[in-house]
Amino acid sequence: MKIYLALLNRFLYLRRITTNFSKNRVSLFNSTLVYYKLMKKNLLFCLAAVLFLAQSCKKNEVKSTDSVPGKYSLNKDAGPEGKALDVGPGSTFATYELMSASTGQAAEIAGLSLANGGTGDLTAYTGIAHQQWRVINVGVGYFKIMNLGSGKFLQASQSGGNYNIIQNSDDAADDQVWQISSSGQNSYYAINKACGLAPTVPSNGNSATLEPYTGSTSQMWSYVKLPNYAYRDDSVVNYFHRTSGSVAFDQGNSIPLSDGRSLWVTEDTYTSSLLNAAGLFNCNQIFNIHNSVLIQPASHSWNPALTTNMITTSSPYQYEVIPSPGGHNSTYSWPGIGAEGSNGHVYMYCYESANGSTPATTVLYDFTEAAGTTWPNPVRTTPAGMADSITYTEGMVKPGDGYIYVYGNVGVFLDKYIYVARFPETNSQTWTFWNGSSWQSTPTTTNAAKIIVGTGNAEQANTTVAYVNGKYVMMQMDIGYFCNPSQHNIYISTATSPTGPFTAAKQVFTIEDMINGYIAKYYTPAIHPEFNNSNNELLLTYCLNYNGAGSPCTTNVCTDNGYQDPNYYQVKGVRVPYSLIGL
Repeated sequence: MKIYLALLNRFLYLRRITTNFSKNRVSLFNSTLVYYKLMKKNLLFCLAAVLFLAQSCKKNEVKSTDSVPGKYSLNKDAGPEGKALDVGPGSTFATYELMSASTGQAAEIAGLSLANGGTGDLTAYTGIAHQQWRVINVGVGYFKIMNLGSGKFLQASQSGGNYNIIQNSDDAADDQVWQISSSGQNSYYAINKACGLAPTVPSNGNSATLEPYTGSTSQMWSYVKLPNYAYRDDSVVNYFHRTSGSVAFDQGNSIPLSDGRSLWVTEDTYTSSLLNAAGLFNCNQIFNIHNSVLIQPASHSWNPALTTNMITTSSPYQYEVIPSPGGHNSTYSWPGIGAEGSNGHVYMYCYESANGSTPATTVLYDFTEAAGTTWPNPVRTTPAGMADSITYTEGMVKPGDGYIYVYGNVGVFLDKYIYVARFPETNSQTWTFWNGSSWQSTPTTTNAAKIIVGTGNAEQANTTVAYVNGKYVMMQMDIGYFCNPSQHNIYISTATSPTGPFTAAKQVFTIEDMINGYIAKYYTPAIHPEFNNSNNELLLTYCLNYNGAGSPCTTNVCTDNGYQDPNYYQVKGVRVPYSLIGL
């Protein structure tokens, strides 16, 4: 996946140029793939520049009724004096701003870092997720402290005989456990359980170090209580750091099965055979298959070693479950949304195209479930009306009323209109289409049939729909197909009917994935209702792409002697509390 400028700077073999250039031309104005697939497949530089300018114009167009989470109307409840920090009656955690008593500045992770080893600093509070902290009760007076922006935990780290504070993935050890106690003056101090040292603000006030506790003001902190906001789920992010089978890819829709397992659907995929000894890819090597499916166990464990690839024999390429419609180097099949019927079958939308062929074909694949990882070859079907002017890529929803609802779109440059069709759970070939008042046998794109969100019917390019806790949920993201978009937020709307209307978009999270100091390219939103955790938090994902362009920056990461990190081409996870979005 290389942008146009990267192609000019490298000597790539002819197949790669031919494959990627052709994909830019597929269904330019009549598919949602004009949004996330065209930019994904080396969009010509001139079009990227146009989109970049358009994004700057569009930044104020998102219809949101809510301010940036945590930026306004703070609940200044620092907790009771004279005892250990109380995260709330009957609660195991709460969200806080952590403020230095000596400087009045808020603690944050420096540089919006998402990496293990990132350090903290102190600055004015602006309400970004990297300045918000989940304080988790792990025993009487003991807590773990997780940063909402990174999903990682504060940890005492020793280097050269000195201790400092870093962030790291959960290590289940005492170096991430803090005893938090009140000073009796509406402020608190913390002692690390492993090293016995306290976070201390030095005289320059720029960061916190770990020092012996003396009771000085420089070791006192106020905990300003906030609502429980959305956060980056580090365990989900790490789940996609795989070393076998499919190891880097985009797409990332999940399909829950009745036996508790979940299928993760990927598109253009690097497999582990392409990794070198350091776990990196050669920059001149593109993905080697066009799709794959991962099978997550019924335990929903986020240990990547427990998830294996689905195997079929429909394609001659290992791990590719749906064959290319023609030659593998000149055609491709991109599966996406899907749902399980009530008859042991899984239905999966698929986009097919051949280089130089326009328009592409949209079809529905029928998988017969198997208990293990080897499944029968899927059957390619073409339900009447599915391949009309509406492209059904926005969501496949099974609410339990006997139907599977399929959301599609018609793209209008940077916006799209959303439509809905449905078919019985036991008959994937009989589709009916919502016309604004009833279900009919043929699709329509009239104004009445468009799904309403808030006060309008034109939605963001990055959109998906799911069914969660009795409501239909729409996720939108600001356009992110190139380097450093001016806005990079996630929004949620809900409805009580599959045909809407949906509520106005509410901002719930800001994407902060950065490469070379710039916001990276992201796309393909997905909602995963089956992964509701014990805290009633909805899992959302998006995909990161290591290459993005748009004046004046680039996020090309081919900097390690001709190799690149697969973690920049993977699915990333965010958790949103049900209470934040009315679920």
